[in-house]
Amino acid sequence: MAKRQLHKLSAREAETIAKPGRHGDGGGLYLAIEAGAHGRRQWVFLYRVRGSSKRRELGLGPAKGKGKDGLSLADARLKAADARKKLAEGKDPAAERRAEKVAAITFGEFADELLQSIKSGFKGKKTYADWNRDLKVRCQPIRSKNLQEIHTTDILAILSPMWLTINRTARETRSRIERVFMAARAKGRLVSSGGGVIFSVTRLLTLSIALFIRVRTPSSPNQLTIPDSNELASASTLHD
Repeated sequence: MAKRQLHKLSAREAETIAKPGRHGDGGGLYLAIEAGAHGRRQWVFLYRVRGSSKRRELGLGPAKGKGKDGLSLADARLKAADARKKLAEGKDPAAERRAEKVAAITFGEFADELLQSIKSGFKGKKTYADWNRDLKVRCQPIRSKNLQEIHTTDILAILSPMWLTINRTARETRSRIERVFMAARAKGRLVSSGGGVIFSVTRLLTLSIALFIRVRTPSSPNQLTIPDSNELASASTLHD
């Protein structure tokens, strides 16, 4: 089988081509140009994962052009070569990128980013102060953790101490944590379902309270503990 030709485009061609469409450089690398006076110029890598007939597309970044900043042909070739290397190793370049993106942000970083993006919709300073308190003060234990590494027990540890004494505040905090997870999922910063994490937290708290009622003693009248899996299985019968 003949080896596919690489480096079909010259640096000058890559920066001056204006015709809409895809212009191949070889090895899966294409310069994609949209129609119109302000047509976007984008480097893309087209490929197929081993064992699949479906062609996939990986965006490599904006392409440099006349009066437009972006990746040069040389830079795009380096990115394409890296994608081909991953394919040769049996990896999906797009999946690898998503995994890297997910691992790169902490709960605190994304929560702050979300708060800044939605604060213009708040009705007053108090609403912003409440959100800021919950996401920065109450969520301090998970702020430095990567979003993907946060588990139900981490959120339980934040919410359970106040669930019985200041329930409304606990529910508001839970709702704001949920908003962070759902926004992260929508933006591709979380692989697993944030909604699923919060649902688990709500269920675990409910079962914790059921267990708390069952085992409450005078010596520890207001202590709420996180039950283990066996205790949860037993306590869940209260919901039947």
